[in-house]
Amino acid sequence: MSITGAPSAVQGLLALDVVTASLAFICLVVGILLTVRAFGLRSRTRNYDRVSRDTPRHTPLGTFAFLLPGLALLCLAYSVAAATTTLQYDASSPINITPAYAYYYPSASESSQASTVTSRLSFVNAFALILYSTILTAAVWLHSSHVTSNGLGVGAPSLRDWIWNMFILAAILGTGLASWGQAISVRESAQGYSSVLQADSTSRALYAAFRCTVIAASTSVSVEVARRYREVNANGPPSNSGRPILARLVFYAVPIWALRNVFLIVDVAMAYTSAESWSIATRQALAFLLIIFGQIADLAIFLIVIWGAWTMGRVARW
Repeated sequence: MSITGAPSAVQGLLALDVVTASLAFICLVVGILLTVRAFGLRSRTRNYDRVSRDTPRHTPLGTFAFLLPGLALLCLAYSVAAATTTLQYDASSPINITPAYAYYYPSASESSQASTVTSRLSFVNAFALILYSTILTAAVWLHSSHVTSNGLGVGAPSLRDWIWNMFILAAILGTGLASWGQAISVRESAQGYSSVLQADSTSRALYAAFRCTVIAASTSVSVEVARRYREVNANGPPSNSGRPILARLVFYAVPIWALRNVFLIVDVAMAYTSAESWSIATRQALAFLLIIFGQIADLAIFLIVIWGAWTMGRVARW
C-alpha cells in the first residue's frame, strides 16, 4: 500500500517524525555554526576572561560537546522512524510509536511479518534513542553547572556532582544497552525490537528499567537545576547573566521534562499491556500523546539548551 493513501492518522504520525528529524537537523547545523564561532572567539586571545582568580569562565563549548551528538542522534532516530513507518504501512503492519507501543490502524494485521530491513531499522532507532536520552540528561546537567559557575564565581561542577551524575548517566546507558543487547541476542531474522520486547520477558524488564532510570536521572537533574537557580538568585550579582538562562531551564525545560516522564511511565505500562482491543480513537490519541510528550518534548529541551548555550557565548567576555 502507498503511504499517500494511508489514513490521516498514519500520515500525521509520519509527518511528526519528519518534522522532528528536520528540526533536529536544523538545530544541529545551528549548533555547529555556534561551535565554530565559539572556537574562533577563543582562538583570538590566549587569556580569556576569568570569573575569579582561581575560576576560569566556562564557555559554551562543553555544552555543545553534548548537544551536537545528541541532535545528530535525535535526527537519526526519527529519520529511521519515518522510514520504518512507511515500510510498516506498506506491509500492513502496526506502526511502532515507541519500542513498547504499536499503533494498530484499521487495516493493520498482527500476522503481517516485518521485513528484515524494518527489523534492522527498529534496532537502529532503539540504539539512537538510548544514546540521545543519555546525552540529553548530560547536556542539561553540565550546562546548568557551567552557568552557575560563571554566575557565582565558584568551581562547578564539584567532584561530588561529577561522581553522582556520572553514575546516573552510566545507569541510563547501561540499562538501555542491556535491554538492546538482550533483545538482539534472542531476535529472529525478521523480528523487530518491539516484537522482541513483547516476546522476551528479560528484554522487556530491562527496557522498563531503562525507562525508569531515565525518569529518575532527569528528576535528579531537574532538582539540581532548581537548586542552582535558587543559589544564583540569592547570591549572584543583580546583573548576573546566568539568571535568565537558568530561569528558562527551570520554568520551561523542567516542566516539559516532568510531562515527558509521565508519558515514559505510560510507555513502561504499555510494555506489559496489549492495546489491540482498544477503540481506534483511544489508540490514535495515545499514539499522538506519546509522540508529542516524547520525541517533541526531547527536541524542545534540546532547543532550550541551545538557546542557553548561545546566550552564554554571547554574554561571555573572551
